[in-house]
Amino acid sequence: MPELPEVETIRRDLAAHLGATRPRIARVRTSAAPLRQPPHAALAPAAAEGARIDAVDRHGKLLLVRLSHPDGPRTLCIHLGMSGRLLVDAPDHPRPAHTHVEFVLSAGTCLRYVDARRFGSVTVVAGLPGGDDLGLGPDALATPWSRAALRAAIGGSRRTIFDVLLDQRRIAGLGNIYVQEILHRAGVDPRAVAGRLRARGLDVIAARIHPVLRAAIARRGTTLRDYRDASGRRGGNAPHLSVYGGAGAPCRCGAILRGTKLSGRSVTFCPRCQRLGRPRRIAAR
Repeated sequence: MPELPEVETIRRDLAAHLGATRPRIARVRTSAAPLRQPPHAALAPAAAEGARIDAVDRHGKLLLVRLSHPDGPRTLCIHLGMSGRLLVDAPDHPRPAHTHVEFVLSAGTCLRYVDARRFGSVTVVAGLPGGDDLGLGPDALATPWSRAALRAAIGGSRRTIFDVLLDQRRIAGLGNIYVQEILHRAGVDPRAVAGRLRARGLDVIAARIHPVLRAAIARRGTTLRDYRDASGRRGGNAPHLSVYGGAGAPCRCGAILRGTKLSGRSVTFCPRCQRLGRPRRIAAR
């Protein structure tokens, strides 16, 4: 699933492509296959027709395309789901398979939403909502993380720190890949109980969030299978992952990375590097 670095890469691509032209959405085409409906009240993509694009924002994993519409400001909300791609293309180019929404722009280009698995969503909402209006927590990149800010997001949760950092209502933008990478660099066991983490654990997690995300953005995201940027290119961050998908391989410390399951997800960690917060019942084994 595209996470914050991949969505931010696409946001920057779109902002650079659109520039200061503020193109108008001349026509919207949709396929008959339904996409996932988000939890917030929303209109169909056709509600963007006739609007001008003012800006491309992002909150967490959600792209927010700000529109000036004759009926008032609107926001085009795009979530890439598991396999979604948002491509800048020429209208006369053949449509890729699984193209579900196409926005034909007055600038002579089009935006195509392509999604083989159809877990993503493309909707329009009235006004210019922020992340909190859409049920999302603070953005993982925009928020200046500190011990206090992280404690406020985590609260007294009895869930694992891995599960809590994945919760978009607490911190928006982190997914399986980057939570594992952040916890490894922080030296925190992913099985640690979030609400019981002490000051040291909170401090190192807070200090690692931005560097991990910024490094991935600088490499234009992580392509494992589906992700492509707005020009259809692969991201370059995969070779730089420290633990994700690496169970059985050596850690940089020399220990062998271990795999486990948390909430049905495969998680890789280093038993030597990641000791902070490790529950006693596990440490005693």
